Amino acid sequence: MWEKMNEKSHITYKELLYEEAVYTLLHQLNLPKAERTLLLGYLQQVFAECPVDHQHFVQNLKQKKAPAHNLKVTVLKAENLTPKNLNGSSDPFCTVGLTQGVVAPRLSREFSSCESLIEVLPDRTDTCKSCLNPEWNATFYMRINDVNSSVFSLYIWNEAQESSLLQDLGKVASWQGAKTLSRRVVRRIKRLSSTDGTSRFKTESDFLGLLKVPLKELPALGQERSYNLLQRSPRSRISGRCTLHTMFVTEQRESALSREVLEAEAHENLLRHIVEWEHKKQMDSWTGELSKDALHVICLHAAQVDMSLAEQAIIWWFVFSEHYVTNRFGVDFLLKLLENVEELVATDPPLHPQQERRLQDSFSNLLNHSLTQLQTIHSTFPLSDTISLLRLRDLLKCVVQTMGCRLYNKACLPQDEATAAVTAALQDASRKWYEGKKEVLYNATLDKPEMLQSLVGLTECMQVELKGGTPKYSQVIRSMVDVNFLSLWYQEMEKMLAADIQRALGTLRADCRPEDYQLDGELGEALQQLQQALQRMITQAGRQDLREDSSPFCTLDCWFEEAICTWLGRLRDKMCSTLHSAVQKDTLESREGHKLCGLSAAITACWLPSGLAFWLRLSWSRATQSLHMLAGMLQDVSYGAAYYSELMKHKLESDFGSSSTIVPKQVYVGLNSLEFVRQAFQHVPLQRDWQEVKRTVRDLGRARDKDSIKENTPPPEVEVDLGFDCEALRKILEQGERALQAALARLYRWLATLVLTDLKSYLETINKQEAVTDAKEVRWEEEMLCGNIVSMCQCLYEETRSGLLRTLWGTVVQHFSQTLEDSQSHPRPLVYFSKLHSVLQSLVEVFQADSQGLPLCDLQTDAYQALETELDLRRSNSTQLIERYFQERVNRQASTALMETLGILLLGCRYETVTQTLVLDIDGLQHLPDPRPVGQWQGLLCWPALSSLRVYIKLMLRPHHIFFASHDRKTKPHKHGAHIPIRETFKLHWKGS
Repeated sequence: MWEKMNEKSHITYKELLYEEAVYTLLHQLNLPKAERTLLLGYLQQVFAECPVDHQHFVQNLKQKKAPAHNLKVTVLKAENLTPKNLNGSSDPFCTVGLTQGVVAPRLSREFSSCESLIEVLPDRTDTCKSCLNPEWNATFYMRINDVNSSVFSLYIWNEAQESSLLQDLGKVASWQGAKTLSRRVVRRIKRLSSTDGTSRFKTESDFLGLLKVPLKELPALGQERSYNLLQRSPRSRISGRCTLHTMFVTEQRESALSREVLEAEAHENLLRHIVEWEHKKQMDSWTGELSKDALHVICLHAAQVDMSLAEQAIIWWFVFSEHYVTNRFGVDFLLKLLENVEELVATDPPLHPQQERRLQDSFSNLLNHSLTQLQTIHSTFPLSDTISLLRLRDLLKCVVQTMGCRLYNKACLPQDEATAAVTAALQDASRKWYEGKKEVLYNATLDKPEMLQSLVGLTECMQVELKGGTPKYSQVIRSMVDVNFLSLWYQEMEKMLAADIQRALGTLRADCRPEDYQLDGELGEALQQLQQALQRMITQAGRQDLREDSSPFCTLDCWFEEAICTWLGRLRDKMCSTLHSAVQKDTLESREGHKLCGLSAAITACWLPSGLAFWLRLSWSRATQSLHMLAGMLQDVSYGAAYYSELMKHKLESDFGSSSTIVPKQVYVGLNSLEFVRQAFQHVPLQRDWQEVKRTVRDLGRARDKDSIKENTPPPEVEVDLGFDCEALRKILEQGERALQAALARLYRWLATLVLTDLKSYLETINKQEAVTDAKEVRWEEEMLCGNIVSMCQCLYEETRSGLLRTLWGTVVQHFSQTLEDSQSHPRPLVYFSKLHSVLQSLVEVFQADSQGLPLCDLQTDAYQALETELDLRRSNSTQLIERYFQERVNRQASTALMETLGILLLGCRYETVTQTLVLDIDGLQHLPDPRPVGQWQGLLCWPALSSLRVYIKLMLRPHHIFFASHDRKTKPHKHGAHIPIRETFKLHWKGS
């Protein structure tokens, strides 16, 4: 319709509304000139017209034909009417109409009866039976010819009833009724007539009051007003009031909108334009209330086009609800409009189907807008804005009252319908908030540590929101609707965050390729931070009573345990493949003068510290699983150590097993590699990380005990048997260390066999020849062995060098012992054993390597001492053996004397070389013990007194086969005492054989 009008007249929609509003003001009855001018000026501002064009426009509209005016009168009710019936009541009705003339101060009796008014006042209301406070609510339209001379007249009558005298007498119920009957009889006795043989009165309607209101005194706007009823004469006994609603309406309007469209549609568009202008004028401070001028214009137009209050209320609702969707203003005014619509529509006839559809559409649009804002609650109502929570409260109030309106779906919906709608919107808001934060903070395409770090940031952001923002929203929402937004938000966050965490942990288990599989501290730290962030958030939720038994985070520990256990399982496979590849690619090369290990050793040694760092960076909440996991991880690493040792041993034996007795330096690098890995295992319990392991294990043990106390169950027997402490964990590492030591020992034996092959052959050869004849060959063997030992000292770690040299020396001693054992079957000359002893002594010097090899204490092992003793015996003659015997005897006596002191001998000795004489100057004895028995033996025999005992010293030269010409000598006897002076000198001459 609007498009067709624009195409015909080439005027704008705004101009059409302008014309409609100005036409209304120009042809409004009883509108004061000053007020009309003021309202026209307001319209000039609303439609942004310049004063000159405005005046020209007004003059043109004045030339148009004026509309026809009608008075619309609604007779609402009357109160406290005079009773005219015999029973003390009345049956009132009204006759209304327009009359011409001037109202006199004292009204004469213009009409003596109701019948005389039928031609002048043809309109009448219904009769209200037996009522002194009737309510008619009757509406009448009256054409106005001259507003200045027209008078609105209203007469109230008591409807006449035909009855006999006997019937009237029977109705008298009070003294007032009797008086009424007596007056009626006196007044009408002369007009008595008889019909059907029965005497009856000819009755007329009784007068109850009148109104005469000049139209020029009525306000321009519609008005409801109560008037006191007037008398026809001073003798009339009239009481009561009558309430009217009057309004000037028009017909045959000449404005363009009135001709082409419905007046209601024009009124709605005019109101919409004025509302937009009013809002733009006041901006954010606008509450929805229209200014006085705007309200005056709208009401005048509504009156002229004869719109009911219900129609006006519906149009206002349409306009303001639509404007509220696109522009924000106070919701209280909007809700007042809704209450007004609900109240007025309930008293009016049913709505037109089109109005009903539009009303439902307006409700739907408003609710959709409100729920859409709830779906973006965090961005639409930011807490940085001080009035956001007030706006949120207004929005919820709008949703609740709109859905609770009786007009919504023509039913009074229960409160839980609004609750369900708000709940669904808030669930969407929670998901949108999470997706928005996830888009900013989380990126699944990053590396694994960075991906986990982004999840940590997302979790911490949720925790901050859980503490601050969402509880404030929830408090406001719960005050309006029975919805716990905080619990709802957290449950949605749990679901989505749990899904993302499980997906991320799944990538750790399944998506990583073996060649990309790494266990490092950065990843462990990321897992720890993620788990700690989750624990903090879960703890915060528990404090706020948000967690449920079916929470996705109830199995949080299982997610991490499953992912990490799967990871550690793959770690073992990856470790084995990595070590195998590293050993195969290791060239075992070193630079001159540097004792280096192979690259494979560095790769192997890095697994254990990284594993411990990975485990320590996890915040374990389940003690049993974490301790078992640590034990399993250490066992896997110990297995890796043993596996590496076997790989290195196989490599050395296969690559250098056929080498000459000159050991290549690659073998030394291989030995250093094994020793490097062994030291790494050996020093793990001494590292700082191990102290952290001890504290963690201790704390986990306490946590495990606390969990058992909470559950009122003792710790599982398996845990007690395992005895998870640092000593048990250290034993697991010792297994790997023992495996490395065993591998080194095997390599030492293999290398000793390789180096000492020629020495063994030499010993076997001389054993068969029964003589040591080739001194050059012995020296060559010693020189070759000395060269190998020098190379060992230069290329090997100290621990490796010591271990290898001890193994070599043990093998040498074993070969010599075997040679001696084989020589027992056939007698050998003394010189044979002397040569063997000489070769052994030279090898001792070789292994000492100028203090760079083995120290003498390491060379003098039990096996070596036994071998040396055997060689000494084999290479000694009879005299030497006798001397050896006596020397050992003297040594035993000396050791016994040191153990038990029998006194002190004071003597001096010198040897005279010329005469070969040993001179002994014996001074005396001191501190001799009492030789008599002590204890139970003392009383069995009669022992002499201590002073009667005689003490002397006997001198002998031994061995006898050397000093066979020597004679024994003794001192003089002396009495026993504490100090025995002797003072004798003896000369013993040397007369050996």
